[in-house]
Amino acid sequence: MDNKSYIIIDNNLSYRLRDMVFGQFTDVYHVKELGFEAKNDDVIWSFAASKRGIILTKDADFYHLLNLYGPPPKIIWIRIGNATTQSIAHLLKSKFSEIDNFLQNPHNGLLELY
Repeated sequence: MDNKSYIIIDNNLSYRLRDMVFGQFTDVYHVKELGFEAKNDDVIWSFAASKRGIILTKDADFYHLLNLYGPPPKIIWIRIGNATTQSIAHLLKSKFSEIDNFLQNPHNGLLELY
């Protein structure tokens, strides 16, 4: 995966994913680290768009914003329902190749992971 991708982990996912999955990347932040934990999705969306980033989420709200505005940012939407942080980390690690292809293709805006 290209470590120049600016990845923002949404509030509905654990900040621990950063180190569990993305530890080797420098531009990965949880919304709390950015001071956005109490901000609405529009603020997070605008910030991520300004960075041409990726939002990692379990929230359908960002899917709706993507349909409304289009990318950027790109959205990685975790669709596995209730799951432990460990399970989500395992899913992301197992999908690294798919995620990398998604990040490299400028025409893709949404990646759903099951």
